[in-house]
Amino acid sequence: MFLFESRAEHRRSNHIRHHTRAERRGPCRHLVCVLAQLACAYGCSSTQGAPPTGGASGLSDTGRAEGSAPEAVAPNAAAPEAVAPNAAAPEAPVATAADPCANALLCDDFDSLVVGSKPGAPWSVSENNGSVLISSERAFSGANSVHCTGNSGRFAQAYFSIQGAPLFPAAGAAMYGRMMLWVRDNPQGSIHWTFVSAEGRSSTDDYTAFYRVGGQVDGRLLANYWTEGNATDCWDHSTTVMPVGDAGGWTCLEWHYQTATDELEFWLNGRALTDLHIVSKGEGCIAHDLADVWEAPAAFDVLRLGWEHVATTDQREIWIDDVAVGTTRQGCPAPR
Repeated sequence: MFLFESRAEHRRSNHIRHHTRAERRGPCRHLVCVLAQLACAYGCSSTQGAPPTGGASGLSDTGRAEGSAPEAVAPNAAAPEAVAPNAAAPEAPVATAADPCANALLCDDFDSLVVGSKPGAPWSVSENNGSVLISSERAFSGANSVHCTGNSGRFAQAYFSIQGAPLFPAAGAAMYGRMMLWVRDNPQGSIHWTFVSAEGRSSTDDYTAFYRVGGQVDGRLLANYWTEGNATDCWDHSTTVMPVGDAGGWTCLEWHYQTATDELEFWLNGRALTDLHIVSKGEGCIAHDLADVWEAPAAFDVLRLGWEHVATTDQREIWIDDVAVGTTRQGCPAPR
């Protein structure tokens, strides 16, 4: 069994494509930290975050205090299965090689930015024991990508985030996103990490709800629901292992968050992760203030991309390229 800990986490217009759409407002973070029990074998500005003094919302740069009490217990893990990069064709022709940004409200390949700088407007950067920098070391397309590094230790955060236009409020009720990922390696054991986090205030405006995807348990992908303002911490594991290193290469990760149905779904290299399709409830929760329902916010208003881990591990590095987000499925760009 695995202990889940909550933690607080937070928040260029160059070469960014803003595809104009009518913006309509829909009705109106946090990640779990997982530690294995001993009995088991198993935005333009960058600021340094500080350990939190409690739950917080908005774009404050905060981290998880090391003395935080665990909140949730995950089920026993099933054996993981590896997924080869680009192993399956997309289920539908949702994007084309000619224009991978055709359906996007926000689309960014980071190629006009200066290597060594941080993503600028409309992105903002949140760093706590980590860094977010434009890199030419590797790229899926063009010359650049965003290099996110989480340094060794119990907590690290390296996010670039967007709040407001051009993405919100248009994508507040239904958000489809895509990014190309190159991951150095996965943490082993029960370390939990996040790649994508979206958040917003509840319809009652008394807590903030977070929909997240990342991984846990020797590289297996994981969806997580967490709230600030009440006690809820829920999980759903996949048997799919995140591809890593030169063998894994660039991987296309897609997500869909839907407020009306309390729904999360994901695709890897165009293949649906059916064991991570959540409607209302996942595998389990530890804290039960919402009766284990993954109650979506009234509208999403912040999206964070990058890396965060919340249990002791070595330095972790990922590269992100060709981000596209909108209100319909974005699909994967053509293989390079």
